Amino acid sequence: MTLGTAWHTTDGCPAGFQGSAAVLAFSADGTTDFGRVSQVVLPGTPFPLSGPFVGTFISNMQTIANHTGIASGATVELVVACYTGPLGVGPAANTMFAQSTFLTVAAGGGSYTTG
Repeated sequence: MTLGTAWHTTDGCPAGFQGSAAVLAFSADGTTDFGRVSQVVLPGTPFPLSGPFVGTFISNMQTIANHTGIASGATVELVVACYTGPLGVGPAANTMFAQSTFLTVAAGGGSYTTG
């Protein structure tokens, strides 16, 4: 998973989980779900979800940090969630986490690093 205003994957969602995809944010230890931080990606031309695809964050990282309650200086895990259905939501049985990266929001939220 590569970040910017847009993000993209290195491969697609697993078979059976190609109805839609979105990026979710979790605390680095996985105990806090900060929610969805991207628009929902639907399969289609030019990016079927069976191969690499792109998506767009809902805003810049500072706004996302403020909206989700991610503290300045915190590290979060951004995860590509792949869903069986088209709405980018669903119970755990209909969701598979496909890729992730860690993001650290700088103090003040003005910048971030990944890795």
